[in-house]
Amino acid sequence: MGWFKRLKDGIQTATRNKKEAPEGLWYKCRECKETSTVKELKENFYKCPQCNYHVRITSYDYFELLFDGNYEELFNSLV
Repeated sequence: MGWFKRLKDGIQTATRNKKEAPEGLWYKCRECKETSTVKELKENFYKCPQCNYHVRITSYDYFELLFDGNYEELFNSLV
């Protein structure tokens, strides 16, 4: 499934001219289905810029939000 739709049917792009977007550049909201950049999502504290849907994040991302990346992990060998 592509992110964009062609205005006219039957237009073909040569394989050598196709551009691939890097993995992890775009985020598609589960709620409103709008597309935004991951950078924009992080700047908005992992909320969709259009509908304010809260995106599920990892514990490391959550700690980064809370502590601004300035923390020392203790007992990192524990599970």
